Amino acid sequence: MFQHLYVSEKSLLDFIYVFSRLEYALKISGFATGDNKKVEPCWDCFANNINDIFLQIESEDLKKAVGYLLIVSSKKANP
Repeated sequence: MFQHLYVSEKSLLDFIYVFSRLEYALKISGFATGDNKKVEPCWDCFANNINDIFLQIESEDLKKAVGYLLIVSSKKANP
């Protein structure tokens, strides 16, 4: 089913599971937009809410991961 991906099926399913739990947690915590028919997680609301705390974390691993994500996302935005 996932032959064209470069990750194992288990890794992909684990990611989908964790990601869906994160979305649910955002919605149930009030970081959501929508109405009684459809609710979407508001990732930007959550990011803005935790920004000050997040910036105080002094983990080198976290800093490397954030740096990597910023580089990858900027390459996608500016191909």
